[in-house]
Amino acid sequence: MFNITRNGLDAITKELGVISNNIANSATTAFKRSRTEFVDVYSKSLSDSPNSKRGLGSLMQGSKAVMQQGSALKTDGALDLNIIGRGFFILSPKEGAEPRFTRDGSFTLGANGDLLTMDGFNVAGYSGENPNKNVALPINIPLSAKSIENKDVLLTGVKISATGDIEATYGLNNTKNIGQIGLARFSNETALRSRGSNTFVASSKSGPQVIGSA
Repeated sequence: MFNITRNGLDAITKELGVISNNIANSATTAFKRSRTEFVDVYSKSLSDSPNSKRGLGSLMQGSKAVMQQGSALKTDGALDLNIIGRGFFILSPKEGAEPRFTRDGSFTLGANGDLLTMDGFNVAGYSGENPNKNVALPINIPLSAKSIENKDVLLTGVKISATGDIEATYGLNNTKNIGQIGLARFSNETALRSRGSNTFVASSKSGPQVIGSA
């Protein structure tokens, strides 16, 4: 009886931790809540008697992210993006780190024109000059460009289409194709592992990333 009580309290404590995390992050953009999964535990003696199996309560098997489509939030930000359907934005890893993925499309431009998440991860995609969709690389939107008159003109606007194509405007009407936002999908996205900052990494159960575009 003691083991059953102890296992039950341990399972409830872990479930409350997951619920608390869901509540604390409920207002976070693109946050995916998690659900807990439990299994029944039994003991079995060497006897073949039908009464040899005894229940020992339940144990938490793990938690899984619920990857349901959330409601779109309209903003005035040219770099605020939303994925409709399956897929994740690809974040280029820092040196020596594993690739990360997110559904949070709140992006910004860094001091040198790198497209970044709010936590400083580089957003990856495909270059307009070399659109190789087998490899997603960090996206950079130059903050200035040469005009027809060979003068430096500053970035005045960025437009991202429904397919993720990025077009930058310099000066009044000098436009340039920068590239395209990359996306990744997984055969079992609910098995992705959370790594904080609203990001995920692949696991053995999620399968490898399959990269592409919107």
